[in-house]
Amino acid sequence: MKLEDAVEYSTKLLDFVGLNNVKNVCPLSLQPSQLKRLEIAGALACRPKIILPDESAAGVRGKEIDEI
Repeated sequence: MKLEDAVEYSTKLLDFVGLNNVKNVCPLSLQPSQLKRLEIAGALACRPKIILPDESAAGVRGKEIDEI
């Protein structure tokens, strides 16, 4: 995969999980719900046929759980 293709694909993944607006932010400064979304994007980056999430909403509250 060319660098341009990888950047385009990762941008699409970040947009899909709702993190495109923080794509230049250090992960250490992300909120717990944003970190969960980043984990999901990382799993999707491998282009799996199926994902079996384990505790994908652990440590996240209320409305954020629905968004994840």
